[in-house]
Amino acid sequence: MPRVLRAVGLLGCMLALIAAAVPTLASAAPSTQSSIAWSPDIVASISGTLAPGTEQDWGPYFLTQGQSLTVSLDWTPGSVPMAVDLCDPNNDCTHVPVSGGSSDTQFFADATGNFTVVIENDSVSTTVTYSGAVSY
Repeated sequence: MPRVLRAVGLLGCMLALIAAAVPTLASAAPSTQSSIAWSPDIVASISGTLAPGTEQDWGPYFLTQGQSLTVSLDWTPGSVPMAVDLCDPNNDCTHVPVSGGSSDTQFFADATGNFTVVIENDSVSTTVTYSGAVSY
């Protein structure tokens, strides 16, 4: 019997030590600030040259309803009016005119499915060269 009591006593001491450590670890409050910046899951580079009045499609990009997609775009010459569209799985498009040679346009998916980004040169006389990224 004494061996059993010693084993139980030793086991009890070990459990007491473990139990004492757990509340200390679990009571650490999470930090309210993070040094890690949010980044999208996927970033796809886009670039091209568009003649006046033309457009280029990019995608498809699979989005879930409510998910955001951002198109970052730089183009030259910057005086040329451009547009960025996001077309949903039913080919209904949200059209956003952009200007000034640089833009960041954020969209939110209205459904789940494959979406297409459309980059448009709205000029009637000037060719434009663009580059950027689609992130989602």
